[in-house]
Amino acid sequence: SMVDFRISYGVARHKYAHFTDMFHDWVVPACSPAYMRRVEINELADIVAQPLIGIEWENPQQSPPSWSEWARQYGLNEPSLPFDLSFSLSSAAIDAARNESGFVLGQWSMIAGDVAGKRLSVPFDCPIRFSEPYALAWNASSLNRPQCREFRTYLLSAARQTMNTV
Repeated sequence: SMVDFRISYGVARHKYAHFTDMFHDWVVPACSPAYMRRVEINELADIVAQPLIGIEWENPQQSPPSWSEWARQYGLNEPSLPFDLSFSLSSAAIDAARNESGFVLGQWSMIAGDVAGKRLSVPFDCPIRFSEPYALAWNASSLNRPQCREFRTYLLSAARQTMNTV
């Protein structure tokens, strides 16, 4: 069966004949509100001193900004490795932060709802933008079907809205 749509990240999008960039994501340090109440976070350096939750990506060339990159961008000492906790899935790392295990460098597209719902706190405005965008690719023949054209329009609109809340 043919795939109608695919969301891909970075240079992988160039494998497809038909694609459009959706958005550049961001990462920000986030932790649970209960964790924030237990520790003293007065400046950015205090974050790096906390337990950090790592995400180990299968393809490091295509990974979001790391804790080391974040620390360098904000003039801080790079955190020592290995991390207190590491996960191969962003969602598992975000769950660990929700459960008061420390700070995660969370993708805004994945944590915006948790921040709005007060399940995660972002103590400082200190994001790093992804170097590459997410893109939506499609099979050209899929657009002959009205529901597929509507779905593509919906996805692109939702992506724009998500990023306008950053």
